Amino acid sequence: MEAWVGVVRHTAFAVSDVQGGFSIDGIPPGDYLVEVWHEDLGVKSARATVAVSGTVQLDFTYSSK
Repeated sequence: MEAWVGVVRHTAFAVSDVQGGFSIDGIPPGDYLVEVWHEDLGVKSARATVAVSGTVQLDFTYSSK
């Protein structure tokens, strides 16, 4: 049995679905650093700007080992 625990200092986080997709709602407008983490493949990050009435889509790709 394995377990992974992530502790963050904010409420803007998500757990991916079985296809790897995720959504974080209710983010105020502004510039953000988005980080994703995989237990074997590590951390990836990207910058995103959230507009007043907009949606941001980011694509993160991991290569298999």
